[in-house]
Amino acid sequence: MINKIKSSTIVEHGQQKMKIACLFLKKFLHDWSLNFAAMLAFNLLISLLPMAVALFGIYKYISSRKINAQ
Repeated sequence: MINKIKSSTIVEHGQQKMKIACLFLKKFLHDWSLNFAAMLAFNLLISLLPMAVALFGIYKYISSRKINAQ
């Protein structure tokens, strides 16, 4: 009898936790969170290209000045 009571409370507790997790996942998906994360990642990737070109240009300018100074 006691084992049944303990197991039912454990099951109910597990079901409650699962319900909370499902509600969180449902809200997460309905808030377009994954789309916003993808947009942010894409914009970050696109913005890295001009920065890389600028840094490469600065590096080449500095390295060419060092070669000419010698």
